[in-house]
Amino acid sequence: MKKGLAVVLTILILSILNWVLTLFLPVSFADSSIPFAVLALFITHSLTGSESGMLGLEDMETQSETGIKMDHTKKASRTSYVFIGSIIYLVIVLLYVAYVYREYLI
Repeated sequence: MKKGLAVVLTILILSILNWVLTLFLPVSFADSSIPFAVLALFITHSLTGSESGMLGLEDMETQSETGIKMDHTKKASRTSYVFIGSIIYLVIVLLYVAYVYREYLI
């Protein structure tokens, strides 16, 4: 239940942020949606991705600042549901843009 809610909320939040972006920029929703979705996908992977993500560097920073060797714990990599929601949003956006520009694509 919580996992599905996280995916749906991610898609909803990304849609609203993209819509707000189009209010302030002179572009349509369809034109800005693919770059926005790719950027959101990159950000969510960097922040919530595997152990090599940006937030996973905390142990190395502590080790470099203090000189104390940190024990590396073996973390199982699991994909975040926010990242999955971002992937689903990108797929939805690609389908939407293909529908909007179907006459140009054919």
